[in-house]
Amino acid sequence: MSGWSLDTFGKLLAFAAVVEVGTGLILMTDPAIVVTLLLGAAGVRAMLIYNVLIAAYLGYLGTAGHPRGLFLWPAVGLHAVVALLLVWTWRTDDGR
Repeated sequence: MSGWSLDTFGKLLAFAAVVEVGTGLILMTDPAIVVTLLLGAAGVRAMLIYNVLIAAYLGYLGTAGHPRGLFLWPAVGLHAVVALLLVWTWRTDDGR
Protein backbone atom coordinates (compact mmCIF):
# COMPACT_ATOMS: atom_id res chain seq x y z
CA MET A 1 0.00 0.00 0.00
CA SER A 2 2.82 2.38 -0.72
CA GLY A 3 1.50 5.92 -0.63
CA TRP A 4 -2.00 4.87 0.40
CA SER A 5 -3.35 5.70 3.81
CA LEU A 6 -5.33 3.03 5.61
CA ASP A 7 -8.36 5.32 5.56
CA THR A 8 -8.19 5.76 1.78
CA PHE A 9 -7.76 2.02 1.27
CA GLY A 10 -10.76 1.32 3.53
CA LYS A 11 -12.92 3.75 1.58
CA LEU A 12 -11.85 2.16 -1.69
CA LEU A 13 -12.71 -1.30 -0.39
CA ALA A 14 -16.09 -0.08 0.87
CA PHE A 15 -16.87 1.46 -2.52
CA ALA A 16 -15.86 -1.74 -4.32
CA ALA A 17 -18.04 -3.79 -1.98
CA VAL A 18 -21.08 -1.58 -2.59
CA VAL A 19 -20.59 -1.81 -6.36
CA GLU A 20 -20.21 -5.61 -6.20
CA VAL A 21 -23.30 -6.02 -4.01
CA GLY A 22 -25.35 -3.81 -6.33
CA THR A 23 -24.18 -5.69 -9.38
CA GLY A 24 -24.89 -9.00 -7.68
CA LEU A 25 -28.43 -7.96 -6.79
CA ILE A 26 -29.12 -6.88 -10.35
CA LEU A 27 -27.60 -10.11 -11.67
CA MET A 28 -29.86 -12.14 -9.38
CA THR A 29 -32.99 -10.31 -10.47
CA ASP A 30 -32.29 -9.98 -14.20
CA PRO A 31 -28.88 -11.21 -15.33
CA ALA A 32 -29.57 -10.40 -18.98
CA ILE A 33 -29.47 -6.65 -18.27
CA VAL A 34 -25.97 -6.70 -16.80
CA VAL A 35 -24.66 -9.20 -19.33
CA THR A 36 -25.97 -7.15 -22.24
CA LEU A 37 -24.56 -3.92 -20.83
CA LEU A 38 -21.14 -5.43 -20.08
CA LEU A 39 -20.54 -7.91 -22.83
CA GLY A 40 -23.25 -7.60 -25.47
CA ALA A 41 -25.13 -10.54 -26.91
CA ALA A 42 -22.31 -13.08 -26.47
CA GLY A 43 -21.82 -12.20 -22.77
CA VAL A 44 -23.86 -14.98 -21.17
CA ARG A 45 -21.20 -17.63 -21.74
CA ALA A 46 -18.44 -15.32 -20.49
CA MET A 47 -20.37 -14.36 -17.34
CA LEU A 48 -21.23 -17.99 -16.71
CA ILE A 49 -17.58 -19.04 -16.95
CA TYR A 50 -16.54 -16.11 -14.74
CA ASN A 51 -19.06 -16.93 -11.99
CA VAL A 52 -18.31 -20.65 -12.03
CA LEU A 53 -14.58 -20.00 -11.78
CA ILE A 54 -14.96 -17.39 -9.02
CA ALA A 55 -17.25 -19.67 -6.99
CA ALA A 56 -14.79 -22.55 -7.40
CA TYR A 57 -11.77 -20.40 -6.51
CA LEU A 58 -13.41 -18.89 -3.43
CA GLY A 59 -14.60 -22.34 -2.37
CA TYR A 60 -11.05 -23.62 -2.75
CA LEU A 61 -9.75 -20.75 -0.59
CA GLY A 62 -12.30 -21.58 2.07
CA THR A 63 -11.38 -25.25 2.19
CA ALA A 64 -7.60 -24.93 1.73
CA GLY A 65 -7.11 -23.31 5.13
CA HIS A 66 -6.25 -19.86 3.85
CA PRO A 67 -7.38 -16.89 5.94
CA ARG A 68 -11.01 -16.19 5.26
CA GLY A 69 -13.50 -13.51 6.14
CA LEU A 70 -17.07 -13.50 7.30
CA PHE A 71 -18.51 -13.21 3.80
CA LEU A 72 -16.41 -15.85 2.02
CA TRP A 73 -19.06 -18.57 1.94
CA PRO A 74 -21.92 -16.19 1.14
CA ALA A 75 -19.79 -14.96 -1.80
CA VAL A 76 -19.32 -18.55 -2.97
CA GLY A 77 -23.08 -19.07 -2.75
CA LEU A 78 -23.83 -15.80 -4.52
CA HIS A 79 -21.55 -16.60 -7.46
CA ALA A 80 -22.96 -20.13 -7.67
CA VAL A 81 -26.54 -18.78 -7.71
CA VAL A 82 -25.63 -16.22 -10.37
CA ALA A 83 -24.08 -19.03 -12.45
CA LEU A 84 -27.26 -21.10 -12.09
CA LEU A 85 -29.41 -18.11 -13.06
CA LEU A 86 -27.24 -17.54 -16.12
CA VAL A 87 -27.64 -21.19 -17.13
CA TRP A 88 -31.38 -20.88 -16.64
CA THR A 89 -31.54 -17.66 -18.66
CA TRP A 90 -29.34 -19.09 -21.41
CA ARG A 91 -31.50 -22.23 -21.71
CA THR A 92 -34.72 -20.21 -21.67
CA ASP A 93 -33.47 -17.89 -24.43
CA ASP A 94 -32.28 -20.85 -26.54
CA GLY A 95 -35.65 -22.58 -26.18
CA ARG A 96 -37.60 -19.77 -27.86
